[in-house]
Amino acid sequence: MRRGTNSLEVKKLNRNRIFRYVHSQSETSMPDISAALDISGPTVLTIVKELKSAGVVEEVGELKSTGGRKAKAIASVRDVRYAVGMDITENHVGFVYTDLGRKALKHERIRKHFRNEESYFREIGELLGEFVARNRIPEEKIEGINRNQRHDINLPGLHQISVSTVKPVKAGSSYGVTKVTQASQLSDAIALAFKYDTQVILEENIEGFEVGCAVLGNQELTVGEVDEIELSSGFFDFTEKYTLKTSAIHVPARIAPEKAAEIKETAKRIYLALGCRGFARVDMFLTPEGKIVFNEANTIPGFTSHSRYPGMMKAAGHSFGEILTRIIELAFEE
Repeated sequence: MRRGTNSLEVKKLNRNRIFRYVHSQSETSMPDISAALDISGPTVLTIVKELKSAGVVEEVGELKSTGGRKAKAIASVRDVRYAVGMDITENHVGFVYTDLGRKALKHERIRKHFRNEESYFREIGELLGEFVARNRIPEEKIEGINRNQRHDINLPGLHQISVSTVKPVKAGSSYGVTKVTQASQLSDAIALAFKYDTQVILEENIEGFEVGCAVLGNQELTVGEVDEIELSSGFFDFTEKYTLKTSAIHVPARIAPEKAAEIKETAKRIYLALGCRGFARVDMFLTPEGKIVFNEANTIPGFTSHSRYPGMMKAAGHSFGEILTRIIELAFEE
């Protein structure tokens, strides 16, 4: 438990963990939830009852017996809520809505040039309202939209994340990145990001700290030691990346060896899944609960003698010259 966390916060955290676990399974049981999340049986029972009352999980029969009494099967109710998403590029706007199973039920894309003007966001709100009406989406089930003010929908109103990060999709060194803490900042943050790319992404802020892992290879992979970014405030912006005025990089990261090993394995799986070759740095977040959250893969990481990638490799016993030689060799592999 985090220091200063009260019982209500713990209950909320457990409720979220239990729902996410149930949602990630086609079906499960309360004993399975308790074992997987290390939460007591009575706590699981209480929270599952609350989730059932809220209509977000339901009993779907019984699981196969393993010798004792059959456990009741529990699953999430996929159509209890819908999510409406928006994809804004420099010249287009896309709309999509999904169920809780992340199944895209409808997607539309129209040509519309981005303008950092209030009228643009009003027009987007009107288009979204038309999308909802045209596809007969039950407004009372849509998360993030006030169904009583559909015709006043505006872009900031779509995002109910208390803190989010707006960034260009393909930029680097934190150019064009803004940490948004209130809706009024969103339009300027998007306009800034569009100065560096034709696509912009909004990401939920993740509690915890950033960790990275250097990966080298095509099929057989070598990884460096995990590093950790310590921030005094804000995020790891351009100034901090190149001056470390108020931040610090720790390599190896100040985490348990078991967690470092898990991060390394996660980095390798991500590297291969994305089809990376040669070298890349895989960046992740480590939450206070010990959860690893993928951030991004940097396929052209800083490569001076004091950059993070060589630093992680050096900590694992690989010299700068050795890394350069291996990268050149990998470039000639089929």
